[in-house]
Amino acid sequence: MPILNERDRLPDFLPHVKKSCPQAELIFVDGGSTDGSVDWLEEQGVKVLKERPSRGAQIDIGAQQAEGEYLFFLHVDCRCDNSMPEMFSLMEESLLAPKVSAGAFTFQVDSKDPRYRSMEKAVRFRSRILQMPYGDQGLFMKKSMYLSLGGVAKYDLMEDVALHDGLRKRGRIVILDTAIVSSARRFEKRGYMLSNIRNLSLLYLFHLGIPNKILKKIYYYERNRKPVGEALCQDGEKKELHRDNMKVAVIIPALNEEKSLPLVLSALPLDSLEAVIVVDNGSEDQTIEVAKNAGASVVVEQQRGYGAACLRGIEALPDVDVVVFLDADYSDYPEDIELLLEKIAGGDDLVIGSRVLGRAEAGALLPQARFGNALACFLIKYLFGFNYSDLGPFRAIRAPVLARLCMKDRAFGWTIEMQLKAVIVGLKISEVSVGYRQRIGISKITGTLKGTILAGITILSTIFKVFYLHKLRKTNENINFN
Repeated sequence: MPILNERDRLPDFLPHVKKSCPQAELIFVDGGSTDGSVDWLEEQGVKVLKERPSRGAQIDIGAQQAEGEYLFFLHVDCRCDNSMPEMFSLMEESLLAPKVSAGAFTFQVDSKDPRYRSMEKAVRFRSRILQMPYGDQGLFMKKSMYLSLGGVAKYDLMEDVALHDGLRKRGRIVILDTAIVSSARRFEKRGYMLSNIRNLSLLYLFHLGIPNKILKKIYYYERNRKPVGEALCQDGEKKELHRDNMKVAVIIPALNEEKSLPLVLSALPLDSLEAVIVVDNGSEDQTIEVAKNAGASVVVEQQRGYGAACLRGIEALPDVDVVVFLDADYSDYPEDIELLLEKIAGGDDLVIGSRVLGRAEAGALLPQARFGNALACFLIKYLFGFNYSDLGPFRAIRAPVLARLCMKDRAFGWTIEMQLKAVIVGLKISEVSVGYRQRIGISKITGTLKGTILAGITILSTIFKVFYLHKLRKTNENINFN
């Protein structure tokens, strides 16, 4: 039983375990408690081992020194409503079945909140179908099986997932109908939704091969922290801009937008813009001709990808003060560009046109887009401490700042990469409410199942990749801005 500062819970937990199964060998492994947990346990005559604060290392030393044939990993914030002798009989019986490597009990949360009933169903699916029970479901196995896997001492976190991965290769993980009741404290401490999102995110990162030390930092990351940016990453004083002398270029990535592009271009204040660059991304219709006829400059990027088109547009920029990115599908209101530029003139470095804060037409933002957008913004707030409301592509940014961000993503991660890097270097960021309507044509991202899945994976991967690099290097040089 791994523990860390559990003094308040031990007086209830220990008598229950001792009374239920007096013949069991009880091994507590302390990870550096400072609340008197070790002293209290030793006063009760219980065996206490000491290890560094690592769940994997604590479990491993306890398993290595256990004298019994079977191992039962139990957390002190859990309780067994059935008698221990009955549960041990069930464990022994299940492990004797053919092709069974280990087992666990059914997950149950000690709370009347109805949300936990849904969570229990989801964990039941994860446990029985995916063979991935939580660590507080009372995982049990033969000691010989554990030793054959090589232990989990190197895992400070996700040790239960590492065990599952090894156990599934040796046989089936049986889930008993008997429940172990887990305390709701960790869900209530961090919040129900936040805890579940964090757990799923850590599982995803673990299987991506992210180092355990980084996962541990994410797991114990402080909530409601200040933004990670500390200083504006610019050389010298920020240039003061006024709308009447501001040189602005608009970049419009386009792919088969011959119907919508004329509407976009006609709605822009062309006379007050230094350049309008349409980046054709391999259109098979008359997009290029339409753009040229409307007086826009046209460049071609054959490699498909939103980011690739934006990067090509940046290469074609003349000397300007501000760069605006705008979609070619006429879902945004191009005339709202003045709202963004007004904020830039007021001293902001990056301005996002927020569809969420603005007037989005019914049906314009599809459910999958709303969900993905909200999830990404939630993770940014949790990991980076900045509260965005949207990842909308309609945005304005000072040209010198854009150059120093050294944008790299060539696909769906472009917008999120820009917003994350802007936070990291401490740019002055704001959002303005903009209009949003149903686009002309089918969205390349949320309009198809494949596009939705690929965009979701790319956006989440970008968030965690940038966070990983930032925490790894600990300085603003973690992203190559120069």
